[in-house]
Amino acid sequence: MGRVKCEIASVICLALLAVSLPVRAQEAAQEKKPAPVPMTTKATKIWEKLANGVWEAKVPRFPYDKKEEYKPEFAVIRLSPERYEEFKKDRKEFVNKHKIFGKEVKKQDLFYEATPKKEDPDDSYWYLVIVHWPSSTAAISSYPGWTEPK
Repeated sequence: MGRVKCEIASVICLALLAVSLPVRAQEAAQEKKPAPVPMTTKATKIWEKLANGVWEAKVPRFPYDKKEEYKPEFAVIRLSPERYEEFKKDRKEFVNKHKIFGKEVKKQDLFYEATPKKEDPDDSYWYLVIVHWPSSTAAISSYPGWTEPK
């Protein structure tokens, strides 16, 4: 009988040990601090100047996928106030002139302009978010860079 009790006690101890290991691993993971990111001499370049007053943020393109062949491209553009006025005159022509996408925009369906909460200061920028589908249709939203929209 003593041998059976000893075996049962051993099994129970091993089971308790096995149950407590994941908890201890989680506690240890929370206590560990992430490794410091090494500083490099080259900074990641996100914004590229296309022209005076026009910058494009590099947005990675989706890889080709047969399941979803018609993925849109995205662009984020920063414009000075003068360039924004030029953009508003002919949005499609402005995007094509600055070669934002590999293919020209043939049709610009939607346009949304956010209304700023505050007056336009002297040193301000507008941000455009452009979606471009393979059929060369684009949708554009513009946002003020100096305040959030109303």
